[in-house]
Amino acid sequence: MYVLPGETAVDRRSFLHAVSSSLPLDPPLVLHNSWDAMEDSLWQGLLDAAPEKIAILWKRSGELQRRSSRDFETAVSVFISVAESLGNESVTGGPTKRVIVLAA
Repeated sequence: MYVLPGETAVDRRSFLHAVSSSLPLDPPLVLHNSWDAMEDSLWQGLLDAAPEKIAILWKRSGELQRRSSRDFETAVSVFISVAESLGNESVTGGPTKRVIVLAA
């Protein structure tokens, strides 16, 4: 299980920093990266991760939602997209992965 600390993720920049410090990424994100770069990097990082079942606990996700609802919606959309594509054998070209993101 991966834990995404959300207490300091209050906008796009701080959310991307939290992702960079707590989730498997390939390639690593650099400061000021885009949502698209995060999605691609997270997808590859989770694809390369060993387990077939992956859980991400996004602690205090409400901080981002409260302070920047637009960034929150985008982040949720990215997680959904990554989870769906990793669960699709035609996208991964091999075994699929089950990814669940729990927002707390």
